Amino acid sequence: MLSYIKTSKGDQTYTMIHLCKLTETNLWQVCGLNIREEQRNFVASNIESIAEAYAVTNDGGHAFPRAVYDDTLIGFVMIGFGTVGEENESDTIKNNYSLWRLMIDEKYQGKGYFRPIMDSVIE
Repeated sequence: MLSYIKTSKGDQTYTMIHLCKLTETNLWQVCGLNIREEQRNFVASNIESIAEAYAVTNDGGHAFPRAVYDDTLIGFVMIGFGTVGEENESDTIKNNYSLWRLMIDEKYQGKGYFRPIMDSVIE
């Protein structure tokens, strides 16, 4: 999806965000993405997220881990469909997609990527 990013000077630059399946080629690159130290208590590691997606899928669930690219790898998202394992889940949760994970590598944070990534997830 073609989106624009506003720079710190208020200028606009256009970017094309791609959400790509994990492969042997990009798996370890995704696992090597980093967040800032002060964010570690708020975001699961990518390797934990990928392991969760594997387990959910093996149990018959639906998890879709994706590498996020601009011209280069900039982050990771995981989308799920249906249950997230909570006892009191509503029918709305059980019958819809939801964003389970979103991380942007520390080198690309604060550069306006959040909205274009979310636009691509929604698309």
